[in-house]
Amino acid sequence: MQVTRSTVHRFLFLAHFFLSVLAMSSFALPNGYFLSQSLIIAVNIWTFIKKETSEPFYLLSSIAFATFFSDIIIVTLNWFPHNGFQLAMATILILMKPAIVLISLNSARQLEGESEINVPSFGNWGSPSSNFQSNPPQYQEQNFQSGSGGYQSSL
Repeated sequence: MQVTRSTVHRFLFLAHFFLSVLAMSSFALPNGYFLSQSLIIAVNIWTFIKKETSEPFYLLSSIAFATFFSDIIIVTLNWFPHNGFQLAMATILILMKPAIVLISLNSARQLEGESEINVPSFGNWGSPSSNFQSNPPQYQEQNFQSGSGGYQSSL
């Protein structure tokens, strides 16, 4: 069974919706948090309706990126011990935001026919193969001279 991007997108939407409902189950967080999460859910539904255009995906990624920082501020300002469960769900939601941004940007770029944005990894640090030169510059040939014990360049 192969996991497609739309399956991951649907899973992230359902997880975001579920965690948003749990985080807003009491009045621990202000109305601004409710507005930002409702806006992300609405734009995410719009991406399911308009699958063939890239604008909803770009809008979703920009809103998720902006609310990432505002959610950190809102959660830290409202951190009280008696609101532990709701704030824990909001913290998990904050940790999900980079995945939402990355998946929505990759979906938008794929719809436009551009290359995807890769996650950095060890070894190549996520560099796309198109950044490498197909014809490296020619260097001067170096001759090995066995008598001198090393390489000498031919100038």
